Amino acid sequence: MSRKTLSDLAVVGGRVLDPGQGIDALTSVLNGDGVITGIGGHASEATQLDASGLIVVPGLVDLHTHLYRGVSHYGIDADA
Repeated sequence: MSRKTLSDLAVVGGRVLDPGQGIDALTSVLNGDGVITGIGGHASEATQLDASGLIVVPGLVDLHTHLYRGVSHYGIDADA
């Protein structure tokens, strides 16, 4: 019997884009123990996150920043 952990997550119903694997489909992304464990398939015991109408890009890290101090509360001082 497997034990469900907080990191067991299935992002379902979104348009999954993964150019490296040639994937552009409405499918699911499965996550376990903090890593992507599969694209497609079904994880009945995982927490389900509905991504209907959204684009899901597994493994993408958004590196953008707001380097403008004082413009808004999102801005940071790049020199710091």
